[in-house]
Amino acid sequence: MTWGTSPALRFITPRVRYTWVDGGDSADNLGINDFDFSAALAFPSFLYSTQPLYVVPSFSLHLWSGPRPPVAELPANAYSGFLDFGWGTDPSRPLSGEVGVRMGAFSGFNTFNKYSWRIMGQGLFRAQMTPTLAFRGGVIYLNRNKIKLLPAIGLLWIPNSQTRFDIFFPRPKLSQRLTTLGNRDVWWYVGGEYGGGAWTVETTKGMTERTDINDIRIMLGVEWGQPALLQQGRRTGFLEVGWVMDREIVYVETPGTTPSLSNALMLRAGLNY
Repeated sequence: MTWGTSPALRFITPRVRYTWVDGGDSADNLGINDFDFSAALAFPSFLYSTQPLYVVPSFSLHLWSGPRPPVAELPANAYSGFLDFGWGTDPSRPLSGEVGVRMGAFSGFNTFNKYSWRIMGQGLFRAQMTPTLAFRGGVIYLNRNKIKLLPAIGLLWIPNSQTRFDIFFPRPKLSQRLTTLGNRDVWWYVGGEYGGGAWTVETTKGMTERTDINDIRIMLGVEWGQPALLQQGRRTGFLEVGWVMDREIVYVETPGTTPSLSNALMLRAGLNY
């Protein structure tokens, strides 16, 4: 689909996603409601290559309930407003790569300083070892207060058109075709991710804190979309249930204070229109 009148710019699709993490009743729990909105733009043949440059403006609203003092304290809400830039070489070649940069503001609504502006990114390569097996590696720059950089390494094994094993740290995903509805394939999957993020927030005492929320998430879900795109890991929509564990809050201005949070149930859904 062409957006506007310029053939050099294509509007791909708007995307919405909602995440709910159970708040529970205990003082050491953190309930989360995340609302994510984005729209992907593509600039074809970037720098005279055969691949487009993707630009994705995004905004996320984070609603938090808990934890309660004396465990920790967070404001009721925060936001993430950012631009993603992504480009890769031809994935059909034996050796290919991709780079991505994210830059934007990550803060509470009552505060903003130089630490609210953050830059993240990743650089990955893929080596096709056999027609069904590829090796992937690289680095992911999280730029959080506790962890700045994560290695990225793993194998992508697609033994047939019905199965995709992305055994990849830190975002593994094993998926299998379930059925077909109309012109859409439906797949089920299990996966995991290093969740959370980093924001500057103002506490109830008026102090500005650089804060991480870190956790590990394990998910079971279903996704649907065009058959050819699903085999590439791209989907039209998804619905998943998960478990959030190893949760913590990291405060920079209050060193030595890293409250641990209780595990929680997670539900997440998303659509690409």
